[in-house]
Amino acid sequence: MFAHGVASGDPMHDRVIIWTRVTPTPASMPGHNSGPATDVKWKVSEDPAFQRTVRTGTVRTDADRDHTVHIDVNGLRAARTYHYRFQAGNQNRPHRSAAPAPLRCPAPRLPCGSASAHPDSLLKVHEDCGLLRGATARPGTDQSSAVGAPNDPN
Repeated sequence: MFAHGVASGDPMHDRVIIWTRVTPTPASMPGHNSGPATDVKWKVSEDPAFQRTVRTGTVRTDADRDHTVHIDVNGLRAARTYHYRFQAGNQNRPHRSAAPAPLRCPAPRLPCGSASAHPDSLLKVHEDCGLLRGATARPGTDQSSAVGAPNDPN
């Protein structure tokens, strides 16, 4: 029934999206637009043993939705880890965890350097932004990028 993965994303301070796909029959593979409608139960808990359940529900999916399930789980507490799982038929999908965003998100730090006016300095821009092979973004930054082209006659 669960031949594909699960995911979570699009966190806000009080919610997160959880996703899965079911394959109720061998003919229900992605893009085939076939297979029966299927009820999928979902559960969100504060603990991995699912003793403190905070949200549950059942949703029906079918070939028109490519047998995917997208649940906007709301009413959650900010920046807290939750555990979620899906069940269809007699099969349980192994649980995963997700977390809503914090109430206040700091502004991202995204330095960008350009060597377009200085063709010989692209390596320096890459070095300054932490983009050389094996390097990571500079401390205190979330992501770095550099634009421009090296002085390459080929």
